[in-house]
Amino acid sequence: ARAATLTTLLDDEQRLASFSTILDEPRVLLTPERIQVLRLIGVGVPAEEFTAGVLQHRSATVDTLNAVGIQEPSAIQLFTAAAPLPVWIRNDLPWPVNVALATQPSDARLDVQPTTQVEALADSNTRATVPVEARVASGDLRVDFRLYSPTGVPIGQVQSADVTVRADWEGIGLGILGGVIVLLLGLGIFRTVRRRRREAAAPTEPTDQAE
Repeated sequence: ARAATLTTLLDDEQRLASFSTILDEPRVLLTPERIQVLRLIGVGVPAEEFTAGVLQHRSATVDTLNAVGIQEPSAIQLFTAAAPLPVWIRNDLPWPVNVALATQPSDARLDVQPTTQVEALADSNTRATVPVEARVASGDLRVDFRLYSPTGVPIGQVQSADVTVRADWEGIGLGILGGVIVLLLGLGIFRTVRRRRREAAAPTEPTDQAE
């Protein structure tokens, strides 16, 4: 029974080895893992203590594998044809990690940067931005986000965001702004012409009164 459990522990250790490629120094994670496994399988460990230790160790392994991921994104509104999508990377580890953020839209109406390199700070949430460009004026679609290690190992779970594109509002806003500018220029020209006419007519008034 302990031999079978050891095989399971070694499988978990292999998963941690793949996961640790997001670290600059994977040994800071793998060395303590190997020490803990050796203590668990030490000679003379009582059966109850062994079982409890294995359960605790495997639970800690799951927590470590889930320590890095993408926070669930909220719905996104795009009011311009080109704008960045904000994505928050959660890192609960005490070390910074290097991950690649893969972005995949549900259809070709949104042109996105497929991969964004992110260095997520230790014990914090790091904001990443993904450049996008809408190919249509408006529409609703979904964008999937996934993290990978530098060696291509999937990290965390896939997260999806509903994106609403309203790029036509950009044209409407520019049209309104252009109209306001033209109106202000026209009003300025009208006031200038009116003032000059008054100035031109002012010198003739004393002559007319003298006559």
